[in-house]
Amino acid sequence: MFKFEEMDKSLAILTEKLGLPEPLALPEYRAKSGFRKQAGYREVLTPAAVAELKVMFAREIAYLG
Repeated sequence: MFKFEEMDKSLAILTEKLGLPEPLALPEYRAKSGFRKQAGYREVLTPAAVAELKVMFAREIAYLG
């Protein structure tokens, strides 16, 4: 599992582990760019929903921070 923020580093690791002749890269295209209004989760989710998500994804939150 790799963090999105470390994608370049992660793709370099995968390229090396797989022994690929050229580096892996993601396409530059951004699907639905600008389609949605930008809003933080606090503006969209209720406190109860946030609490429930924290329970549901406790393992991932602990692992990724």
